Amino acid sequence: SSKMMRNFMLRRLGVNYKYIRRELNLNAWLSEHAQNLRPPVANKLIYGNGDLKVMAVGGPNERRDYHIQTGEEFFIQVKGELVLKIIENNRFKDIIVRPGESFLLPSFIPHSPQRSPGSIGLVFERSHTPVECDGMLWFRDEVSLNHGDHVNWNLLEYEHYFHCIDLGSQLKPIIESYNLFKKNKSNNSHLVSQKPIIPDEQVQCAPVYSFDKRIDSLFTSEILHRGDEVLCNLQVGPSTLQSSAAPFDIFVWQRRGNSRFRSSYSTNDNLITCQPGDIHFIPKGSPYEWYLDNEKDYIVTVSNMYT
Repeated sequence: SSKMMRNFMLRRLGVNYKYIRRELNLNAWLSEHAQNLRPPVANKLIYGNGDLKVMAVGGPNERRDYHIQTGEEFFIQVKGELVLKIIENNRFKDIIVRPGESFLLPSFIPHSPQRSPGSIGLVFERSHTPVECDGMLWFRDEVSLNHGDHVNWNLLEYEHYFHCIDLGSQLKPIIESYNLFKKNKSNNSHLVSQKPIIPDEQVQCAPVYSFDKRIDSLFTSEILHRGDEVLCNLQVGPSTLQSSAAPFDIFVWQRRGNSRFRSSYSTNDNLITCQPGDIHFIPKGSPYEWYLDNEKDYIVTVSNMYT
């Protein structure tokens, strides 16, 4: 089956998600994996065994490559600044995402994250189907990539397409291949005639969102982001969330106060207390109960509705 094939490929990459802890404290996890959030890739999956991938990405980095994929990407900046260089309507554009802000990137938009020293961001995306490819694109050195400049696709120098399972581990050899290409000083381009994924030249990105400020200003539950695939909700107590089967993978982040939950994947059948900064992952199809007992209890959920 496709699931068995994906697990086989994960094992070949040295990734074993079976033993990932689903109940974590975000700050503790970031401290534990600080060494993985440094260059050259600075990318570490927090959760990634289902339809929804949640990763932390650190800085600094300086990149000239652009990544393109099928499926939306959702960015929440935790610390430091992210300059997300994108190509929108055939022009280079810089999207600045500061701490406490979020940004929803549509499908098929080439993007190049530039992260400041010591910065940390969360990135959410869905797993890719077996027929979907990601692409890495490099322009010639004389292309400035400056905000507002028109894109000349004839100056594309190098491209590589692949089926993405874990970008953190797959990106390094692709970058090494590009660096070898540059070292050899070839005058030829390394391009693909039949491109498996094409940039969207029509879509317009939504503006950066004041994520933390919006949460602090609300007293009732609200949808914070809704894209074609990504759904981000704020749930405010007193309230109860429960389902006999989660419709999709759900990432849960305790933002304020406390809550109590129980799910079939938990370590025991008792209600588990969540404190501020705790994060959890509810797999698709799992029954769960989540209790926010008073008006000071806030949780944020992020899901990808593409299944």
